[in-house]
Amino acid sequence: AYAGIGDYDVWQLREIFEPRELMVLGACALHWRNPEEWPWGEVLSHTGLYQVMNEDMLGKTAAKVRSKLKQRPDLRARLEIGPDFGDW
Repeated sequence: AYAGIGDYDVWQLREIFEPRELMVLGACALHWRNPEEWPWGEVLSHTGLYQVMNEDMLGKTAAKVRSKLKQRPDLRARLEIGPDFGDW
């Protein structure tokens, strides 16, 4: 079985992102695709991340994820995140 995103397998993703960043990657993608429909508070609730972090923690982690995705437009495109993404 294959696990990964696009051309990146799970081990390559692990080399790019820290565990906490991997944990919120999908949540960030939800928000960045449609921030009006998916504000950070809603993302926390929908994904269950509220059990392990608050909005401030998510924001700090999202900023790290954002900087790494800016360097990888192919991965960002695979996650269906536009080039002008991220408010944190």
